[in-house]
Amino acid sequence: MLLQRLGSLRPAKVIAVCLLVKLIFFGWLAHYHPNSYYSSDTGSYVAPIADMLQYGSFSVERKPELFRTPGYSAFLLPSVYLLGMRGLYYCIILQLGAGAVTAWLLHRLILSVSQNRLAANLGMLLILIDPAMWIAEFTLLTETLFTLLLVCGIWLLVRYTQSRAKYELLAGVVVIGLSAYVRPVSLYLGYLLCAILMVGMVAKRKFRDLPWILTAFLLNYGILQVWVHRNQVLFGVRIFSSVQGCNLYTYNAACIQARVTHLRFEDLHKQFQHDIVSSNPAMQAKYQEQKGLEIISRHPLACMEIELKGLLMNMFDPALGLLTNMLELRKSESGIIFKFHDLSPRAFVKHLLAHEKALLLFTLLGGIWIASFWLAVARGLRNDAWAHAWLGQLLILATSLYLLVLASGPGSMCRMRVPAVPFLSVYAAFGICALLKHRLAAAQACAGAGSKNVD
Repeated sequence: MLLQRLGSLRPAKVIAVCLLVKLIFFGWLAHYHPNSYYSSDTGSYVAPIADMLQYGSFSVERKPELFRTPGYSAFLLPSVYLLGMRGLYYCIILQLGAGAVTAWLLHRLILSVSQNRLAANLGMLLILIDPAMWIAEFTLLTETLFTLLLVCGIWLLVRYTQSRAKYELLAGVVVIGLSAYVRPVSLYLGYLLCAILMVGMVAKRKFRDLPWILTAFLLNYGILQVWVHRNQVLFGVRIFSSVQGCNLYTYNAACIQARVTHLRFEDLHKQFQHDIVSSNPAMQAKYQEQKGLEIISRHPLACMEIELKGLLMNMFDPALGLLTNMLELRKSESGIIFKFHDLSPRAFVKHLLAHEKALLLFTLLGGIWIASFWLAVARGLRNDAWAHAWLGQLLILATSLYLLVLASGPGSMCRMRVPAVPFLSVYAAFGICALLKHRLAAAQACAGAGSKNVD
């Protein structure tokens, strides 16, 4: 009975009910915690909007912007243009709508690889109630828009593996390429997915598709080169964004140096931030990238340890701890990442018990959810219910791993897991399906055995 009810759920109604609940919660937040939508990084996306409106250029105080890319600022722009800075409140409503569209696209994605409506409904429900997805939608940051673009792009590419419709291949690659303008972490994802598609079509002996996949590869390259060319003209250096070099040096390299020299990560992070050798931000980013790679190459074991620790943070932080910031239960969100890397696990727990009781409590509560989620993902990885769609499955798995691994490191936090959650939810949905069907079969067997004993 439960399986039938879950399988017969109408996606539009479920999404509409969840959207209504989120809107009510948004109204409550806006009334009692009006600054909850604002994160420490939000200002860097809002700052270029004034120049975009006045001068039509992506700059801050007439200085061309290189650290951020224009995608998310362009998303905020219409609301600010129509309503001024008050329009940022209404951008949250747009993000709630984007989250609803993402859930619908994920439902379609699962149906593209398997006509299992139960799995499709479960995957949709998982991202509608996931704490990290919820909190991302109520915060003015890139995660929600970025996730929408990725899910849309992967859905189109997976449909292409089934239908071999060339417009779906090209449209999917275009959307993936545009996602890099929202968050540069997807800069190489389009190339990776095209390579997987090329190998897959060779394995399927569909050689006529290879020129189209090569065209998609070049199309992705062209989309990204537009911004690279803009930066080369303005700064004299071929670079997409300075955020990669900055993070590599001020987070990864600083954390490694702190581990090796037994200094505080936070102190070295600030010191590396003030290590400025050029007023040209592109040259500065190249310097930071070079210095960062030098430090990493000298200490590969420390780098692996720090990356693994960041990956674990990215995967297993349940995200409910971020509610303490939204509900103003903590004085500040700064410093916790530095302490996570500076302190031993035992000392870190003692710090939480002494100074971050609210954060610890919410994290423990969310731990039940995240543990159950990963158990379902693990079960889904062993499920062969959709083995016939192996190429689509490979695209989803590669995207999940790409997003998790590239977002790891000392700066990792749960919100960086958000773009991977829909793709992981595909596996979790099939895992839950397998568990439910196993329980149902066991219950039916027990009922059959009981009726025989009665007879």
